[in-house]
Amino acid sequence: MGDELVLRWLLWATVVAYMVGIWCLSAMGSQVTQPADATGISDFWLHLILYGGLGFLMRLAMAVTWPERQSWLLGSAAIGLTFLYGLTDEFHQSFTPGRGTDPEDIIGNLAGATVGQLGAVVLLAVCSGLMRRCSDRTRVMTEPPV
Repeated sequence: MGDELVLRWLLWATVVAYMVGIWCLSAMGSQVTQPADATGISDFWLHLILYGGLGFLMRLAMAVTWPERQSWLLGSAAIGLTFLYGLTDEFHQSFTPGRGTDPEDIIGNLAGATVGQLGAVVLLAVCSGLMRRCSDRTRVMTEPPV
């Protein structure tokens, strides 16, 4: 198995593990929300952070899996799939004692998905630039003198 294929599997496995983690947190009910309520942190921010992480991982996995695709398409897909997962999680929460569906949570999920995928775009751009610079230096060092 090639290195790229291993990387793809690892990234998608991380996405799935992260999604399972969110699902488990949602199933815990008020055990999750009480500490946040006690600190005064809005549930919106918790959703933004959680779904920001998922959007980030989703965008990285997509960029490695489909590097030839246009960036806007991958970004839109990452936001859409992360948001869709957020909707299923909100539905799941409606059956969990001590939890419920809140429009503010849904907005937090969408905002997090957007911020997370933008963070991944920045990371990918920085890594791409660094790889290009290293490649240029290696080429200069290995070229025979003129």
